Amino acid sequence: MFAVGPVLVSDAVLDAPFACALGKCRGACCVQGVRGAPLEPEERAQLEAALPVVWDRLRPAAQATILREGTWERDAEDGSFAVMTVGGNECVFAVFRGGVAKCAIQEAHREGLLAFPKPISCHL
Repeated sequence: MFAVGPVLVSDAVLDAPFACALGKCRGACCVQGVRGAPLEPEERAQLEAALPVVWDRLRPAAQATILREGTWERDAEDGSFAVMTVGGNECVFAVFRGGVAKCAIQEAHREGLLAFPKPISCHL
């Protein structure tokens, strides 16, 4: 067991496979949280390479954020990298389909347009 704030969490969660229940969460991981998806340093270049492929899928607010701030950010405190968000909310790569937030990168990957699936890939 380990603590996350006031909550005790079983060690078993560290080895449990992740599976997205998109029908239930409606893409909450794309729109909630304090930062975008964490990135390994080498994934920054993959985001940049994916951008021209997914650009037309992105919302105008996301495009404006990317033009102004880029596709990723570096945390000033710990030096880690994360996908950029629109105003500290949804991921710049989030697209909304029928009220569900999905990933433009993942869509393009599934269509065979990108080899890069996305940071923190959901397995549906």
